[in-house]
Amino acid sequence: MKKIILTTLTVLITVGICFAHDVITKKTGDDIQAKISEITTTQIKFTRFDNLKGPIYSIDKSEVLMIRYENGTKDIFSELNKSTEKATKTDRTNTKMQQGEMTNHKYKNRIGFTIGTGSGFKNIPFAKFTDGTESTISYGDATSAEFEYGYEFNRHFDLTFNIGSQFSEPSQTVDNANLTFNRGVVSLTPAYILPIGAKEKMRLKFGAGIDWLYNAELNIELSKISGGFDDDWKYDSGFGGHLSVIFEYNTPKRFTYCAGLKLQNVNYKFKSGVHSHPTSDELIKPNGAGFVFLMGVYYHFNWIKD
Repeated sequence: MKKIILTTLTVLITVGICFAHDVITKKTGDDIQAKISEITTTQIKFTRFDNLKGPIYSIDKSEVLMIRYENGTKDIFSELNKSTEKATKTDRTNTKMQQGEMTNHKYKNRIGFTIGTGSGFKNIPFAKFTDGTESTISYGDATSAEFEYGYEFNRHFDLTFNIGSQFSEPSQTVDNANLTFNRGVVSLTPAYILPIGAKEKMRLKFGAGIDWLYNAELNIELSKISGGFDDDWKYDSGFGGHLSVIFEYNTPKRFTYCAGLKLQNVNYKFKSGVHSHPTSDELIKPNGAGFVFLMGVYYHFNWIKD
């Protein structure tokens, strides 16, 4: 009887000793008999059970399948790691999607092309018809084509440089007669940007800038109508101003589509003619005020690669 009791106690003590430590089970299937001292977000620190006063070791959580503690509880890391990996992958995917959906304002520079058509506020008659109607031309009419370079200092402030040409034609065509007012234009426009929507796919730009109009010339072809003549009237280069409201739609591919309205004003001054010169003030100092509806496309980039 004493032997049975002694044997039982020996077995219990041995089992107790065997489980009086922690066991780290690696994903490879290997067990480490240990005493856990600390568990961080990425590592498990421990001392070996056979040398508790020895050095402290560490192992990455990603290498561990499970820890069985001396009190019988367990920590299983495989599911945690899968969840972490899944979350990381999801975060990366979301980040990639967000980067793809980000507006182009992270690219400071842009180049583009705009076209426009509009009407002037002052019309000058040049031919009358038998029914009493007349054909007019306005120095403020503008069919335009312009190249654009822009720079965004931040998400709310932008500076645009445009160069291109504009021309005006009569309001009504006349057989064997024509007038065309051509000029080049250079514009500088600082603008305030108002983002629309959480991802800023759309924006409004409110601009006010200056224009320089050059090589302004009225080409006259009226010799085939009664009392008409042919000539080229040149006008001095001059400065004007404009106000603009532009709507932008940003795409994930760095392209932006825009549409807007520009109000512009400039006063021209007659310089010279080949065979003749104007006699009325509205032709000697014509007003070039008018409005233009614009449409365009831009491509955004950085001079220095991110």
